[in-house]
Amino acid sequence: MIYKTLNFATTFSTLLMLSLPAAASERGFYGGLTISQFEAEEQGISSSETGLGIIAGYTFNRYIDLEASVFDAGDHNDLGMKAEGVSLSVVGKYPINDDWQLFAEFGGVSLDLAIDESTTTVDTQGLETLSDGRDSSFFYGFGVKYNIGQWSLFGKNSQADTDADFNIFTLGAAYRF
Repeated sequence: MIYKTLNFATTFSTLLMLSLPAAASERGFYGGLTISQFEAEEQGISSSETGLGIIAGYTFNRYIDLEASVFDAGDHNDLGMKAEGVSLSVVGKYPINDDWQLFAEFGGVSLDLAIDESTTTVDTQGLETLSDGRDSSFFYGFGVKYNIGQWSLFGKNSQADTDADFNIFTLGAAYRF
């Protein structure tokens, strides 16, 4: 009887110790780079540009992340607009298996718009529809992530309704510390 108890205790302790690093590795900081296709539309005029970004985040558990980004949304000549911005979002994840995850994110975005007065869009009354300065809005997105050790590769599609409406397709890579 004592051998069974000792065997059970040893097995239980070993399994518990082996599971601790896995649970601890689900939490922590990550950072990465993104490349995005920003499709902007205002007053029926569309523009599509490529931009780069940097992301940083914290994983609370296998289901929730908090993520911030800094990005360049490109020079949208057709709209007379250049945009750079920052975002902060909550990311909800659904693990399909150990390697693949589906995710949805919701957050806020703030853009610094530089408007070329000679080429910007105007409404039916002749007033400019885009203006210089900071523009903020909520955004949402959906995507898929593939994990390779400490690295993850992801793709997502996001929508933001600022002065110009943005549809953003992003590919990125992140490293978990």
